Amino acid sequence: MVTGRLPKVIIKVGLDASGLNQKQLAGRLGVDPGTVNKWLKGIQVPRPAVRKPLADTLGLDYLELLEAIDTFTAGENRDLRRSNQELRRENEKSRQELKDAAGRIIAAIDKFEDLAARMSEGLNQLQAERAEHT
Repeated sequence: MVTGRLPKVIIKVGLDASGLNQKQLAGRLGVDPGTVNKWLKGIQVPRPAVRKPLADTLGLDYLELLEAIDTFTAGENRDLRRSNQELRRENEKSRQELKDAAGRIIAAIDKFEDLAARMSEGLNQLQAERAEHT
């Protein structure tokens, strides 16, 4: 058993050795030819129900295929967890920036309201003074 290979490499080697093309393999397994293409590009791995028939059809070592899929998906999961952590950090940073901006806006509104109140008081005083002089 050769270990450390990606599922797409194992499937590609088996496909080449079998003499089948992607469409023929898809037909034998009852999957869409696009699905086989995704396996060969490393975009997807075969779902559990098709793994044994895939190994049998291509003359692959079933355990090697399973090990490769497990290793590949574990790496994908690690990458997804890392990406998720990065997104959480960015989200928290954005939330803090929004809180800070909201605080600045509220402070500006408070200053504006204070200024408006002082202007209103000044206007009232001017009107009162004018009324006294007239």
